Amino acid sequence: MEKELEFYSLFSAQKSKEAVLKSNFSSDFFDVFSDKVNFEIPVLTEIVLGKTMYDKIDFNDGINFVISEQFLKILTENKLTGWKTYPVIIKNTDKNYYGFQIIGKSGPLKEKKQKGFHIGYEFNKTSWDGNDFFTPEKTHLRFLSERAKEVLNCEKLTNIEIENIKTIENYSFGEE
Repeated sequence: MEKELEFYSLFSAQKSKEAVLKSNFSSDFFDVFSDKVNFEIPVLTEIVLGKTMYDKIDFNDGINFVISEQFLKILTENKLTGWKTYPVIIKNTDKNYYGFQIIGKSGPLKEKKQKGFHIGYEFNKTSWDGNDFFTPEKTHLRFLSERAKEVLNCEKLTNIEIENIKTIENYSFGEE
């Protein structure tokens, strides 16, 4: 019997004193996340909250984030797919960070019939493009393949949390 594919979601670990960057995108930040627009490069930003610079740092728009040089090296060396980066300059630091965009895709999430909180996300796995990082259609969720999860967990990157999509609590408006 073939093993069922497992998928995961990437979050910030919400570490103490974690730095948060000012979002200076001239475009809709949802479009920046999903690589739908061009914007001024390099992105100039500054820390607006916290001070500790981890391997993953969020922008204050709640969607976009940057990754450290170490994080980028891990993605590249392990040939993980479904992502691209753009240059970012963070004021008052000489550390190199890169804006992270997920370009892998899947079809939409299966809508829950009943309104309310539910556990787990589902989507048609045949709609997944096979990339290690991907976003389900019409969402800004960050999904990972099992391979990507294994690589990231082994490397001990800071300020990342990975959870199986089957266990994530989410809200549905139900079928309308």
